[in-house]
Amino acid sequence: MRNANFQRTPHKNPMKISSTSLTFAAIVGSLMLSTTPVRANPNLIGVTVTATGTDLSPPTATIGPGIEFTGISGDMNFDFDANSLTVTSQGNLTGWGGFGPYTFSGFTEPITSLSIGSNNGFAGKIVDNFSFTTDSITLDMSDGSVNSAGGTLVFNINSSTNSVPDAGSSLAMLGGSLIGLAALRRRFGR
Repeated sequence: MRNANFQRTPHKNPMKISSTSLTFAAIVGSLMLSTTPVRANPNLIGVTVTATGTDLSPPTATIGPGIEFTGISGDMNFDFDANSLTVTSQGNLTGWGGFGPYTFSGFTEPITSLSIGSNNGFAGKIVDNFSFTTDSITLDMSDGSVNSAGGTLVFNINSSTNSVPDAGSSLAMLGGSLIGLAALRRRFGR
């Protein structure tokens, strides 16, 4: 027997995604991918640096494992790593004078700050008077002292953090925009 009041109601497809949802997802995805931050610290490994200064050698070195430069008659080592410069005293060096500026130049990533990360025994102008440009670091070696052999002074080297879209993000933004435009056209084009 049939019920006369029976009405058939259409069921909604749970898998159907609205164009508004697609547009929103495309916009959010594009925004998330569009600002891929560039690292704050440079990676100096593999960069060839030029060194100038009295009794500073060699004139150029490629940053990698080991000590890149020596100065003050071999009593001072200058060792770069991925994002710092470590100055170490050797031998019986307790003080020095008259060496002037030591400049390390040729950095490929723009330097935005140079600061002392740690200091174990250094004093004088090397601690008080150091500077940088976007591609160089200068240490004032005109006078200074260190309280013992093996004293270390570490300079932290930083570069800027910029939000720059990478190639994948640009493609994602383009794809997301096309999906959004297609959804809008479909919705309002009828």
